[in-house]
Amino acid sequence: MEKQPARKYPQIGVCELNRGLCPQTHTMGISTCARCDGDGFLEKHPACGILAFARRHKLEVCDEYSRLISCLRICLKFVAANAIISFMSCRRLLNNLESIRRYGLAAMVCTLKEKVAFLRWMISVYDDDRSKGFYCLCAQLLPAERSKLSLALAEQQMSTKLTARQRAALVQDTFGEMAEDLGAKLKLRRKKTVPSAI
Repeated sequence: MEKQPARKYPQIGVCELNRGLCPQTHTMGISTCARCDGDGFLEKHPACGILAFARRHKLEVCDEYSRLISCLRICLKFVAANAIISFMSCRRLLNNLESIRRYGLAAMVCTLKEKVAFLRWMISVYDDDRSKGFYCLCAQLLPAERSKLSLALAEQQMSTKLTARQRAALVQDTFGEMAEDLGAKLKLRRKKTVPSAI
């Protein structure tokens, strides 16, 4: 298969999902995220209509398509993203699209890099070998500044006697309380139907 040119901002998918906050980006081995422009991606995900659309129109992200709003098929694809069975939440997808349109792709990537750095630090310090997915979901759905404040609150309640699992549980409880205050659900939406390719 013809090798595709590298993308300028690989941290974000062509569909505007923040791949830097995806659990598979922070996983070692064969399950590591191949990225939209990575070798073998289409072999693993042959039905990604959004990627096919972006490549057909030579786009970094779909929001660069000048007729995006009037393109019924691609808009339906974005709306249907909430139904995709995934290890990553799609609930921020339309918000990401609006942020890119309002502030520009470079600004959004800058914000994403800050969130990724915080996520990596949180995983390195508080992962108990089974909390990585939860931390990634928090980074995807919760405001960065509130997340930092919640982590600081959890750290105030910690002692050196706590095990790694106890520390992780304390962090998760604190983030769960913040999510409840914000009306956010820290669970993936899983459905059996997958939108068809564009």
